[in-house]
Amino acid sequence: MDPDVRTALVTDGPFRWVRDPIVDASVATVVGLALIVPNALAAAMLGALLVAHDIQVRLVEEPNLRRVHGDAYLAYARRTGRFLPRVSSLRWAQGR
Repeated sequence: MDPDVRTALVTDGPFRWVRDPIVDASVATVVGLALIVPNALAAAMLGALLVAHDIQVRLVEEPNLRRVHGDAYLAYARRTGRFLPRVSSLRWAQGR
């Protein structure tokens, strides 16, 4: 992510239900692959993808969005789940 780039905070379309629908789509794709080709490699790919996405979102994307959008992002995070609708909302956004 380029720290100098300022984009609009998108909260409509699929972003209305989850904060990172792109991650959801890639996970759904790898889950489908693991179901079609059920082997250890597919399971390892799914596990690695889940860990990598979680690290990327928590350590890179969300801090950048908090910095760029401030209170608007906090309000959005309070009402929108990270990867699943209404699930895994940020603790800091809930005032804990």
